[in-house]
Amino acid sequence: MKHLFNLPYSFAILAILFFSTLVRLFNLGYPAEFVFDERYHVPAVRLIAENDSRAFEWWHQPIYGESNHDWLHPPLAKYIQSFFYEQGSGSVESWRIGSVVFGLFGILLTYVFASLVTKNRLTGLLAALFMSLDGLWLVQSRIAMNDVFVSVLILLSAICYLLYLNKGKKRILFFVGSFLGLALATKWTALFFILGFLLLELINDLKKRNIKVIPWKIFSLLLLPLFVYIATYLPVLLQGKGFDFLIDLHKNIWAYQTGRDSLHAFQSTPAQWIFNLRPTWYWAKSSLENIYAINNPLLVIFYVLSLVISLYTLIIKKTNRRVLSFIIFLYGLSFAGWVFSPRILFYYHYTPAIPFISTLLAVCFQKMYFSGKNHRNYLFLFNVFLLVFVFWIFYPHWISLPVSKNLQEAVYFLLSSWK
Repeated sequence: MKHLFNLPYSFAILAILFFSTLVRLFNLGYPAEFVFDERYHVPAVRLIAENDSRAFEWWHQPIYGESNHDWLHPPLAKYIQSFFYEQGSGSVESWRIGSVVFGLFGILLTYVFASLVTKNRLTGLLAALFMSLDGLWLVQSRIAMNDVFVSVLILLSAICYLLYLNKGKKRILFFVGSFLGLALATKWTALFFILGFLLLELINDLKKRNIKVIPWKIFSLLLLPLFVYIATYLPVLLQGKGFDFLIDLHKNIWAYQTGRDSLHAFQSTPAQWIFNLRPTWYWAKSSLENIYAINNPLLVIFYVLSLVISLYTLIIKKTNRRVLSFIIFLYGLSFAGWVFSPRILFYYHYTPAIPFISTLLAVCFQKMYFSGKNHRNYLFLFNVFLLVFVFWIFYPHWISLPVSKNLQEAVYFLLSSWK
């Protein structure tokens, strides 16, 4: 891992992180009110920070604010957010800064993942650059929700799994399972990866008739994550609640998630996420100030093209199969399971896929502009310039800066589904 951070690449990744920090911290305390699902998450964070036993009780009327607190999701992200909440004395910035920290960490980990999977640091740098210009990742790392947290922990498990594949050491699966458990303790989305990694390993071992290692893999990739998940509820048990309470809590979570058939004006489908067709409107003060969870439109076009090119390369040309198949596998695990979900969905459910689609785009850019003898540096710089240009155009739309009605209608609401 040390070779990933030699001097030139260290300066480059630090520059990307510096830029990413500035655009996240700027105006972080505005609006000084709940944005979208903060109305559920922040009251829960406050209850946990105060060691209030009502934090996971589902039967209360609103305790803080106008909406019920979030008891629907596992506790780990809220534990982390409560730490920052206490350090910042409950300020607006304090309930959002945890997402900023994990958002930046996700960009760094994307560099590590992409560098390792391709064995090319330049590809890692490109992936981190694309992450820094991604609008959905920016919005989710400026708001007190749990999607960036679960995405980072999934990314850590993917890096460990990649190290396991490269080194062939079975003990590394212990770390894969541990991070999967922490991810599951943040959001149930991690279940897609638990099942994906486990099935992949079991299929490979059964094909090779390598039966002896199956118990270890079942322990590492299934039982260990479940143990870690349960362990994160230890503070609840220490408050005097028993396992019967946890069972009832999970029954209520399951009933709510599977029985939520009400419609929402900004709900969307996985197919719409891929093409950036249905953003989520998070907040508005007036017709001039809005926060939309929408991606950088030009970057999404590049994402889709990279996916098409990669699938063509993988299926038709049958080259670079190890790298492309692994990245696409992880990309699919990130959100494909939502296709079968009975509940309504939103664009933010696509957040865990961003590191992997950014890596796929980086692979394509490295191949197009930096492979062989003729480096097309000018064309590459032109593409990056366009991405940055579109980023700055949409930046006010992501962080609630006021813009003219004409700009909104001409650019922000160019597609009717964006409004």
